[in-house]
Parts: sequence; C-alpha cells; structure tokens
Amino acid sequence: MLREFQEEINKLKEQLAAIGSSGAAPTLPGQPQVIYKNSLEEMKALEAKLEQEKLEIKHKAEKERRQIENQKQMAEEEKSKLLAKIKEKEEEEERVREEHSEMIKKLKNMENMVVKGTKAMEKAEKTEKILKKT
Repeated sequence: MLREFQEEINKLKEQLAAIGSSGAAPTLPGQPQVIYKNSLEEMKALEAKLEQEKLEIKHKAEKERRQIENQKQMAEEEKSKLLAKIKEKEEEEERVREEHSEMIKKLKNMENMVVKGTKAMEKAEKTEKILKKT
C-alpha cells in the first residue's frame, strides 16, 4: 500500500514537472521516496504562485477588455467576438490553474499519508524488536 502511494506521488510530481511549475526532480519507479521537511513550504509556495498567476490572468483579461471597449471604430459584432474569445481564454486558463491546484492538494495529502505510514511501520518494527528481545 505504501508503494502504491509512492508511485501515485511520483506520478503526480511528474505531471507537475511536465506543466513546468515544479522544480522537484521525479524519482524512478521502485526507488524509495525521501520526504523533506520543506515540502510543506514548497507546497505553500506553489499555492501562492498559483494565486499570483490567477490575479495576473484576471488583470490581463480586464486590461484587454478595456482596450477593446475603448476602440470606438470597432463594430459591435467584432467587439462581442473578441470579448467572448477573451472570456473563453480566461476560463480555460482558470480551469488549468484549478486542475494544477487540485494535483498539488492531492500530492500533499498523499505525501502526508506516506509519512504517517512510514511512522507506523517504524513503530511496528520497534515493537517487534522489543517483543523478540523478551
């Protein structure tokens, strides 16, 4: 079960790396995963980066809307089409950001489960050693 979680974590990390937002190097299948203390800090940094990107997307879309609306020579039909394209683009970018955010949350939860599982295994091993000594 622990191995399944590690494989799923590796898969999510590879997906994040493919998107280009993660600086973590993917591990090879079957290779033990080392959980670093700063992984929570990295997750928080990624989440903050996503929030910043969302704000930038909204600002960019609003700026484009204002530019289009200010062009009085443009026909209303043309304006509508361009505004619809901008809205569609903004929605698509938001959807991608949401998917990315969900992958980060899933990865964070799975890493926590692996850490808990590792601690439980260590405790069981210690108990087993104590029982063998007695």
